[in-house]
Amino acid sequence: MDRTLEPLPGFMIRQRMPLVVGAHAILFMLALLAAFLLAYNFKWAKSPDGVFPWFFELYLPLLGLALPVKLLVYHFTGQYRGTWRYVGLRDLFGVISASLVGTFLFLTAYFIVENLWD
Repeated sequence: MDRTLEPLPGFMIRQRMPLVVGAHAILFMLALLAAFLLAYNFKWAKSPDGVFPWFFELYLPLLGLALPVKLLVYHFTGQYRGTWRYVGLRDLFGVISASLVGTFLFLTAYFIVENLWD
């Protein structure tokens, strides 16, 4: 049994950064959606006009704020540099710190938008 990995296709190597950023964006969207589903007890209850009130009124506006903040923080903390072939505790702490900084900046931006721009 040969356990060697085949090399990635050329376009995946050339376009690695956009693919990684896109994968992170999808994961951030799903994580925020999971948080909302937990908060609303996994109910996709429709309002009388047939729409999901929390999805359009809360999730999408917050996603428009959270996604750029998280992606920029991950970029500026260097999470898109290097390879993940040899991952250690330093990388784990880097991801944790980037996540905490991104969450703090997102909450700060949300506070500013909700309270100071009336």
